[in-house]
Amino acid sequence: MVTALQGEGVVDDEEFAREFARQRRSSRGYAPARIERELRTRGVERERAHRAAWGAYERPDGDPEGMLLDEARTLLERRSARYRGLETAVVRRRLAALLERAGFPGGVALDAVDAELERMRVEGLLGPSSPERTGTR
Repeated sequence: MVTALQGEGVVDDEEFAREFARQRRSSRGYAPARIERELRTRGVERERAHRAAWGAYERPDGDPEGMLLDEARTLLERRSARYRGLETAVVRRRLAALLERAGFPGGVALDAVDAELERMRVEGLLGPSSPERTGTR
């Protein structure tokens, strides 16, 4: 049955995976790792899921990490208003957790969180901070 539907072009995993990846990236801000996991849970084979997830992040300049950083910063900027007035350490933990759930790689997440905290500090959006412990981010 599925083979017949595929032959008629009704079921196309490749197109489904590409569209799903584009949609998850644009509407939810998910990173490739999260998109790939979700595609796999929907039965898309590993290689196809990987291609679709990373394909959603292709850029003409060939810099997917730069695009990931841009996407992470955009997501944080959209969501950071809810953390207005909280201590820096609390905001840092919450922003990092948000990016982790969205599937952003650790290094990209740390850079994006640092940039967003600096933006919030400059704009006076952070609350009074308790002294941060030395050696922690």
